[in-house]
Amino acid sequence: MQFVNDDNISPSPLLATHADSGFAIHPLLVHFPIALLLVGSAALLGQLVWQWRDQYLLTHNPDRTNVLIKNLEIFAIGALGLGYASLIITVGAGLADLLGSPKGQVRDGWIPIAIIHLSAGFGLMLLYGILLFRRFLGFGYDPSAATIPRFDWLTLAIVVAGIILLIVTGWFGGELVYSYRVGIS
Repeated sequence: MQFVNDDNISPSPLLATHADSGFAIHPLLVHFPIALLLVGSAALLGQLVWQWRDQYLLTHNPDRTNVLIKNLEIFAIGALGLGYASLIITVGAGLADLLGSPKGQVRDGWIPIAIIHLSAGFGLMLLYGILLFRRFLGFGYDPSAATIPRFDWLTLAIVVAGIILLIVTGWFGGELVYSYRVGIS
């Protein structure tokens, strides 16, 4: 079933249909990695800022700091891990939707935007994969340890770059749908 308005254009990308599957799945899934990666990145940023404050401004209160930083770390691990898993699924669904989407009403010039969007999606997978491995899986990380990892400028740079790349990826995805009408039947 296809929903269309008087101009025979689907009013929403969520209602766009594919001949093979019946609907596009990427627009349904894309909200999960965006929300989880942004919230997880914010929690990790909060943890890093708090560590920086205690390490460089010498306002250390060990009991309060350890509890707050450990809680932010646990939340960041969960949100970033789920966000990364949903990112992998969403990128795969995006590839399938791009290959199977209707292109009858697509405006000229959409291919460079699609390549940028796709490259940025793979860049997100790489960047957040490095972040998860580096911060939470590698380098002798022990979540049960009483000590907290020290402030790390490289982790801060990766988190900020990940947030910027996530925003850029989403913007180009929106351009594909709303400006170039990719996936709209």
